[in-house]
Amino acid sequence: EAIINDFKFDKNKIKYFITPNGVEINYANVSSEKNKFVDKFGIENFVFCPGRIEPRKNQINIIKALCNSDMKVVFAGAINRKHKKYYKEFIKEVNRNDKFYYVGLLDREMMFEAYKVAKVGVLASWFETTGLIGLEAALGECNVVITEKGYTKEYYEDYVWYCNPSNIDSIKKAIIDAFNSEFRCELKDNIINKYSWSNAAIYTLKAYEKIID
Repeated sequence: EAIINDFKFDKNKIKYFITPNGVEINYANVSSEKNKFVDKFGIENFVFCPGRIEPRKNQINIIKALCNSDMKVVFAGAINRKHKKYYKEFIKEVNRNDKFYYVGLLDREMMFEAYKVAKVGVLASWFETTGLIGLEAALGECNVVITEKGYTKEYYEDYVWYCNPSNIDSIKKAIIDAFNSEFRCELKDNIINKYSWSNAAIYTLKAYEKIID
């Protein structure tokens, strides 16, 4: 719909095929007695905020929303070198509170280890298309708080807590509600059924087959 609106296509005169995005669902089934994230950082049962440290990902507003809470909050992600000023402000705020942690950039395995011991995954960005991190967090059985800006509702439906990235109270309420709720396993099942990379490949192949015909 966005492409049709932006480029003024006539919906009845063009051929198009929807191919869903995907995540690595195999990680959802990996289990071990020892959790590598806990072994390295000694943190569990926390609010997890993965993503590059930059204005679009809105980490500072998350900090403002949770600065007076009792929850542990872990930020992970690379520093966007184009936004060094934002990073300096972010790290200054993190260092003010001993319940906030910045663990830097994590590899894929360590990310999924973190999801498994986190309680909530947060993506309070100013805009997201899919928000793949939220899908990964749900596979790790985290409740998900995600921005209402962008196209997230197509993927997450009614299984998550939505927030307004400009509203501190909205972010805070969504995270607290998600933290105090049981895991919504329907989201994980929905992701496994719809958003695996193999499923994306099947849809892509069907599109090619239709075009060739």
